Amino acid sequence: MAKGRIEFNTFVKGLVTEAGPLTYPDNASLDEANYVLNRDGSRQRRFGMGFEDDYVLHPLDSLTTGAVTSHRWENPDNIGDFEILAVQDGNKLKFFNANSDVITADSISTTLTLSQIDATTIMSMTSIDGKLFIAGGDDLVYTLSYNRDFETITIKNYALHMRDLWGVDDGLSPGERPETLSETHRYNLRNQGWPEIFMCAGKANGGEGGNEDPLDNTFSHQGFYPSNSDVIHANFLEASDHVSSIGAYSSWGLYKGTEGTIEAGRGSKILEDIWDRGGARLDVSDVSTGLPADKALGGVTNVAAYAGRLFYSFQQTSLTGSDDNSPNLNTMIAFSQVGTENAQKCYTQNDQTSENFNDVLATDGGFVVIPEMGEVYALAPLGNSLFVIASNGVWEIHGGENTFSATNQSLSKTSSIGALSRKGVLTAEDGVAYWAKSGLQVISIDPTSLRGVSTNITQATIQSLYDSIPQDAKREVTSVYDNASRQMRWLYRSTTLPSGNLYDSELIYDLNLQAFYKNEFNAIDSATDTAYVMGYIDVADIIISQPIVTLVTDGGVTVTDGGEDVTAGIRTVSESTKLSTKFLVAVKEAGDWNYTVAQLGNIDFYDWPDIGDGIDSPARLVTGYWTGGKSTQDKRMPYLFTHFRRTEQGFTDEGNEGGFEPIGPSSCLVQAQWEWTETEAAGRWGVEFQAYKLPRLYTPEDVNDSMDYGYTVVTTKNKVRGRGNALSLNFTSEPGKDCHIYGWNTEILEEDT
Repeated sequence: MAKGRIEFNTFVKGLVTEAGPLTYPDNASLDEANYVLNRDGSRQRRFGMGFEDDYVLHPLDSLTTGAVTSHRWENPDNIGDFEILAVQDGNKLKFFNANSDVITADSISTTLTLSQIDATTIMSMTSIDGKLFIAGGDDLVYTLSYNRDFETITIKNYALHMRDLWGVDDGLSPGERPETLSETHRYNLRNQGWPEIFMCAGKANGGEGGNEDPLDNTFSHQGFYPSNSDVIHANFLEASDHVSSIGAYSSWGLYKGTEGTIEAGRGSKILEDIWDRGGARLDVSDVSTGLPADKALGGVTNVAAYAGRLFYSFQQTSLTGSDDNSPNLNTMIAFSQVGTENAQKCYTQNDQTSENFNDVLATDGGFVVIPEMGEVYALAPLGNSLFVIASNGVWEIHGGENTFSATNQSLSKTSSIGALSRKGVLTAEDGVAYWAKSGLQVISIDPTSLRGVSTNITQATIQSLYDSIPQDAKREVTSVYDNASRQMRWLYRSTTLPSGNLYDSELIYDLNLQAFYKNEFNAIDSATDTAYVMGYIDVADIIISQPIVTLVTDGGVTVTDGGEDVTAGIRTVSESTKLSTKFLVAVKEAGDWNYTVAQLGNIDFYDWPDIGDGIDSPARLVTGYWTGGKSTQDKRMPYLFTHFRRTEQGFTDEGNEGGFEPIGPSSCLVQAQWEWTETEAAGRWGVEFQAYKLPRLYTPEDVNDSMDYGYTVVTTKNKVRGRGNALSLNFTSEPGKDCHIYGWNTEILEEDT
């Protein structure tokens, strides 16, 4: 009988579902939930989901009828160490101090209602220059400003302005000079730079001219009107019999000129409403009727700050009174001039139809056309690029080797794999991630080409788990990037819940370890009182779960000393619990839905402890198959040695009957699972046993005893029964108890064949 030893102390590869039973990677798990994957190789049970201390409930109106999201407004009023949490409840916004220890108890200003926004639309928000910009799917963009002196928030809105680079279809070929002037052609001529009043020559040699409409002047002297190829400044008199006519427009020069075959540049007119182009054209020209209605329905769906300006995407649902010149806003990404004061100006400052000062400036606004682009879910800045995450692919807007500007812009396609949802897109420090049909995609910057590249991070790791999530649930995920832990986090729904805004599972990808693990949140089974996770809150501060301070009691009465309460049992928490994320949660109280803020900070390990007794969400960890490279060799494991972090750190007085109970007790139930079996019905699973046992009894002197045990690591030797060709171990927690696993090792006995 041969003997061998195996030891696991760096269990950091996380959850893997794609390995074969004979090739399972070391330090990975077959299945797990509610264990934190630590960078030191250990695993510890996550803390319970509990409301903030002194939390406040706020009415939740749109749980089942609208969108519910949150956004962190960075540096409002350019205050460097201050952030505001904006909570969307349908088409209403409520604001809180995101730096507060109790966020929901520190509201700011009054609730704002954006009545034009559909309550089911997920608002897109971005912070720049101390302001918050919001796009909500209607034809306006909203600007929120914070006043630090009065602690108030004011709101303004604006429509996007663009130069009319399209014009209208007047039925004329480019060089055709008509003898009658339609209103559509009149507008096109105005839009290509023909003014309503200009100095016009009265004779071929100049003569005595005057200020008049150059269109009428042309017809009166030549019997036709200018064409769509003609520009006025090409026909100015350089010499004349009358000095006053030098520089005047000469229709005789136009007559002698060659008829053009290419349309002249357009855009003299600035449309102040790109959705109602027909109405906007009437507002900026001398044409009062006869133009196409050219009205689009839809709105601005995304807004993002990039390159010192605002970028916008659109969703156009229909057109009324359009013509062949009508643009498709679905294919456009608009950008403003530099500076938030110019946020509505998506056009060049100079009129490109003018003779002089027609250059495009680097600070100008404009738009990028992506004809094949589907519905845009997010505009995500990363590095020196802006990524357009759409339903049918990803495009990168950038400035090449330099910074993007109106005079230096490039477009490239990054991926043909589109996203499934808006809330599932997140931007990390060095990547943009989104949920796609084929898996989780991450866009990163290639260090050689400096362009974006796409990688599927689930294909070789958790693809089976990803595929098992219903498609509708994938479309409703919500996400955050946790800066403190360098983790991408997604909430998703694994079962049927009362609303698409509610979640019961969390998928986490650790960038340092490049590994996945997950959390599961049980719900309290009550028709009147329960709670669910509803979204993330990205807070500015680093959150480390606070230690518990326990009051010393005697027979249920608090012990005092000199009038001060005597305390004991201060429990420390390891650094690995550091996060910068809290959770927006829906709370059902007496049948009514509200929302508040919670965090993974209950170190009694119960979820929702503020509702009754809370509920246990057990931690489980099933190790990958171990064969020792000999998959046909029968093996036995006489003893398993387990190593845990000792968590007991003091005592509480439970009264005469209970005595002194340790604070922060641990427990870990272990079961051996042999022969690649999936259920206990195979008869190859061993008996579950308690692996966490303090090696010696500790008797406290009194309740103030800090339990100076002398050891930080608890090692136990456990008898294990069973045998087989392969072995997995299942580590499970007990309700209300900690479990911090450092590792395990065993001697394997191989049966002679």
